[in-house]
Amino acid sequence: MIKRGQTMEIKIEIIPKEDTIPNKDEWIRYKEEIRREKQEAIYKREKEILERLELMDTDAKNVEKFMCPICNNQIPMSEYLSTVFPDDKYAEWAANLVTHYRHYHIKYYDASWQNSRYGDKNLEYRYSDNHEDYKEIVNNRAKRQLIRKIVKNFQKDVAIPLVCGFLKLQSNDEKTIELIEKHIRVIYKYL
Repeated sequence: MIKRGQTMEIKIEIIPKEDTIPNKDEWIRYKEEIRREKQEAIYKREKEILERLELMDTDAKNVEKFMCPICNNQIPMSEYLSTVFPDDKYAEWAANLVTHYRHYHIKYYDASWQNSRYGDKNLEYRYSDNHEDYKEIVNNRAKRQLIRKIVKNFQKDVAIPLVCGFLKLQSNDEKTIELIEKHIRVIYKYL
């Protein structure tokens, strides 16, 4: 019998079955499969939104300069992005905005990968699997911030196609898609 104040040491050893222990390759394949399924579901929602709005014609004839909704400055254009989106100026504008935001409006992105001491302090950077995963997190945060500012600062005829341009960018996460849907619903009450 154990008296009050005494401790007892109990050792429990759990031995998993051989077939329940995934090896590293299986685990990586599993994570990739989950990621791919999520991306397919997000892509399907993006496509449905674009079809509902019937904004497939996005030639942006009235867009002369690509402006930043945060600093109200003209943003630098990427030659590469103009080849990725040759027929969609709004998607090109959205992609250039994300790049501009990442490099000019936040300091922690560049500092994290350029300075190892700073990168070690940044938990998101430290715990990301690789630089591309970290960049994806930062890009989605940038997209959400930019979308909020676009809806607030731009006129409706520019804001809606530009927000929809973000749907055509890679690696949109669930929060970004929900924000786009929310703002489109506010502007178009029938959606």
